[in-house]
Amino acid sequence: MTLSPDVTQELDHLRGQSFPQTARFTGDKNLLIDLDLTAVEQLSCSLSTLRLTPPAGGNLSLQTLEDWAKDLSTRLTYLLENVSPIEIDPTSQKILVRSSQPSQQGNSKQYYEMLLAVDPQGCLVLRRYQISGNQSNRTAVDLVFTREVLTRLLDDLEESFNNLVP
Repeated sequence: MTLSPDVTQELDHLRGQSFPQTARFTGDKNLLIDLDLTAVEQLSCSLSTLRLTPPAGGNLSLQTLEDWAKDLSTRLTYLLENVSPIEIDPTSQKILVRSSQPSQQGNSKQYYEMLLAVDPQGCLVLRRYQISGNQSNRTAVDLVFTREVLTRLLDDLEESFNNLVP
C-alpha cells in the first residue's frame, strides 16, 4: 500500500489553513503516522515532528529497531544529509539515528535526528535541529520538504517498517 494519494489529498485540503495542525495517517499493519505540520504550500510543507506509532501489541524488539535503523540509513539517501545509527542503548531500548555529516550554513549546522524506541507511544520520531556558532545548545527547526519528498519519505518509512515487523 502507498500513502501517497491520502497524503496528497490531505495536504491539498490543509493548504491555506492556519497552523500548527497534526495530520494522521494509518498505514498497513495499523501503523499510525503523525505529521505535526507548521505550514503547507502548493509545492512544499513544513513540520516540526514526524512520528510513527506501532499498533498496540506491536512487540518491537531492540534487534528489530537495529535492523530498521540500518535499513533506513541505506534507504533515505535523498534527504539533505545521509543518516546513520550513532548510538544504541540496550538499557532504554532506544536507537539514535542522526545525519552523518550535518549541513553547514554560515556559522550554523543543521541535522536530522531520528529516535527509534521500543515504546508504544511512538517507535520513531524524526526532527531537525540547528546549532549556531559556538553555542552548545541546539534548537529544533522545522523539517521542510517538497510534497514529493515527503510522500516518498512516508512511503519508505512505512515500507521499511512493514518489511521488518511481522
